[in-house]
Amino acid sequence: GLGADMREYGGWMRPTCYPREKESVAQAIQREAVAARTGAGLSDGSSLGKIEVHGPDAAAFLNLMYYNEVANLRPGRIRYCLILREAGIVFDDGVVARLAPDFFLLSPSSSHTASVLAMLELWHQTEYPAMRVAFHDVTSAWATFAVSGPRAGEVLADLPTDIDRSDA
Repeated sequence: GLGADMREYGGWMRPTCYPREKESVAQAIQREAVAARTGAGLSDGSSLGKIEVHGPDAAAFLNLMYYNEVANLRPGRIRYCLILREAGIVFDDGVVARLAPDFFLLSPSSSHTASVLAMLELWHQTEYPAMRVAFHDVTSAWATFAVSGPRAGEVLADLPTDIDRSDA
């Protein structure tokens, strides 16, 4: 099809860029970066992990797991967050979306999904068993697309969606 330069990322083959005729990979990456920074860019992040976290104690529990504040994230908003190992070293980074007061969607790195889920379950079972929270790996159930750039709003405006961008 489009002649993508494919690379392995976390066990998934993903396009790095789409070189045009007689264009090197480096030149294609530069051209695409400029296009996203001056217009709009679309990136398929569907291979990134997705873990649903439900329950009345979900916000309080995630506040214990992430370095960032999660409990003050408003429903409908997303925040870039870090999970640290016990020694304070970054274990994973990704976004946390709050879909409802008691419902979050975590997006860990593709290769860390199982270990992030295991970490959440371990801490819940051993340290915080009274917290009312449940986890489920839904990576294959959700698609993820990032729309970026100064004209991203125009792209989103043309889609049949209920995304509220009033404070974006």
